Amino acid sequence: MEPVPVNRWSRRRPGGSAAANSNCNNNSSSNYNNSNNNSSNSNSNSNTNSNNNYSTFQEAPVLSEQHWWSAFSVTQGSDASWALRAREVFKRAGFVIILDALGAGGCDEVLQACRRIEREMLRLDPELLGCRDPGRYSFGAAARSGSLLHEPAWRHLLDCQPVLAVLDAALGKDWRFCGAGGDFVRGGSVHYQALHSDLGPQRVPLEQRVDWPPPKVAVNFTVQPIGADFGPMRILPCCKVLDRGSMPPCFPIESEASRNSKLFPLPAGAAILRDLRVWHGGTPNLTPETRFLPNVELLSPKYATYIDDDDHSFGAQTHCNACKASACVLPPKDHAGSALLCPKVYGMLSKACQDHCQAVLSARSEDIPRGIRPHYARLQQTWLKGSGKGSGKGYHK
Repeated sequence: MEPVPVNRWSRRRPGGSAAANSNCNNNSSSNYNNSNNNSSNSNSNSNTNSNNNYSTFQEAPVLSEQHWWSAFSVTQGSDASWALRAREVFKRAGFVIILDALGAGGCDEVLQACRRIEREMLRLDPELLGCRDPGRYSFGAAARSGSLLHEPAWRHLLDCQPVLAVLDAALGKDWRFCGAGGDFVRGGSVHYQALHSDLGPQRVPLEQRVDWPPPKVAVNFTVQPIGADFGPMRILPCCKVLDRGSMPPCFPIESEASRNSKLFPLPAGAAILRDLRVWHGGTPNLTPETRFLPNVELLSPKYATYIDDDDHSFGAQTHCNACKASACVLPPKDHAGSALLCPKVYGMLSKACQDHCQAVLSARSEDIPRGIRPHYARLQQTWLKGSGKGSGKGYHK
C-alpha cells in the first residue's frame, strides 16, 4: 500500500493555539492559494518540506471535491506498517478512515439493531422533535444508561481488529473503552447541523489541552453505503477545540467549502476514528431512508487517569477538589454510568478486546438500565445560530 499523502492536506487551524497550528504546518507542501492555481504542482510537491503558511480552511476549495477525504483513508495491510501510517494520519488530521474495518455480517447485525432502537425512540417522540436538531437523534442521549454497551450487536464495533490495531499504535496498550452509541438522521431531514466539538476544553485538564494525543476518541462505523445526499458526516481536518479561542464558527457564517467537507462516498464497513475535539457536524439526508452511524468511545491512558480521580464529584452541585471549582465539570455518566457492558457480551469478545473493557464491565447484566428515556426528545435548531450541541448551543424549545 502506498503511503497516505498526509502533507498535502496539512493546514493552519483557524483560531487555534500556536502549538496546534504549528503541528498542522510541519513538513507541509504548498499553500492553498498555490494549490488552487496549479493543483498538479501541489501534488508533485506533496512530499517536500516548506514553511509556507496556509489559507484558513474556509478558503480551501479542494475540500469540496467528492473524494477529498481519500487522503485520510487507509486499508489493512499484511504487516504492522499500515497501522503506523494510519496513526500518522490520525495524529496530523485529527481523524482517519479505515475502509475495510467491519465485515458484511457485522454490518448487517448492527444495522438491524439500529433500526430496532430507532423504532423504540420514535415511539417516544411522536412530534419528531429529535434530540440533535429535527430528524437527528443520538443513541446515547436517548438511552436510559447513556450508552449501548449492553447491546449484543455492538460487540462487533468493540471487537473490530483493524480498529484495535490502530488504537494500540496511536495510544499504546492502556487505553480503554468508556461508552457506545452513535447517531442517526431520518430521511427528509433538510437542515445542516452546526459544526461542533464533542469534548469541550473545560472537561480537559490544562496539561492535556494539546494537539496529541486525543483525550477521548469516537469510532463511528458506516453500516450502509454513504452517498452525498444520505446525511454524511462533515469534518474539518486539523481543526480542534483545544481552548475557548478555537471554537468553530456559527453555521450562518460558514463558507461553502466548510459545508461541503462531507465524508462521501463511503462503503459499508468503514470505521472513522475521530478525536472528539475535531470540528464536525451533520448534513442533510435527502433520501427516504434513515442513515445510521453507530459508534464506540474510548479514553486515552492519561485522560482515564484524570477521570478516575476520586476527588471528582461528577456533576454534583458541591465543590469539586479535582476540578478546583464549585461544581465538577465532568457529567455524572462519566462515573456512575460507566459499568454498562453486559457480562454476556463481554464473554463474546476476544482477549485483546476484553483487555480494554475492564473498566466498563458490569458485575451483573440485570444491574444495567435498559430502554429509552421517556423525555429524551428536545428541539434544537443549530443552523439558526450558535455552534455545537447541548445546553446553550443553538436555538432550543
